[in-house]
Amino acid sequence: MRRVLDVKPCVAVVGAGLIGRSWAIIFAGGGCDVALYDVSSRLFRLDRIAGQP
Repeated sequence: MRRVLDVKPCVAVVGAGLIGRSWAIIFAGGGCDVALYDVSSRLFRLDRIAGQP
């Protein structure tokens, strides 16, 4: 049986506006896999949002 701490958490953030992106960065910084979704047709990449090359 796996312990809960052995599993990397996954978070979905719906809405990639200012608040959604902020939460996505916080969760990613905490070690979560983050899926960021927005109704616009633009594709968001978390590394670009966070300012990483």
